[in-house]
Amino acid sequence: MLTIHTTGENGLTLFLDADDLAQMGNVELNENTARKLVKTTLKEMGINTGAVEISAFFGKGGAMVVALLGDKNQKQWCFYKLTDSDALLDVWKLSEGIEKRCFKLNDAHYIAFPENEEPSGMSEFGKRLYRPQAFLSYLEEHDEQQ
Repeated sequence: MLTIHTTGENGLTLFLDADDLAQMGNVELNENTARKLVKTTLKEMGINTGAVEISAFFGKGGAMVVALLGDKNQKQWCFYKLTDSDALLDVWKLSEGIEKRCFKLNDAHYIAFPENEEPSGMSEFGKRLYRPQAFLSYLEEHDEQQ
């Protein structure tokens, strides 16, 4: 049975079990069929969206399709995992006047800057993480309030 979950403000995750895949017939499972499945599902849900970024994971037991909805001109973020709380304070001072988002997750601090707007010297305070833009939604959902 097709199951749909929302992921953050602009994402959907579709889970298809083996029966769902069998109902699709002899269709080759690839990025194109995943895109068609997402577009059809969105249309059935009455959701009209522009660009859709899709990641699909197929296995014998089913498939998982993650879709990020929205404008490709949407702000892109870069992420840093900071070494400790003191580094967070230093980065906060260093980045004064620059838009940023700060999160705490599993005793680690993360900071996000708009792409290409992070202050120079960030590698001194933490490691740059190369994560998909959905990582921001993940941080928002799992942030431990400080």
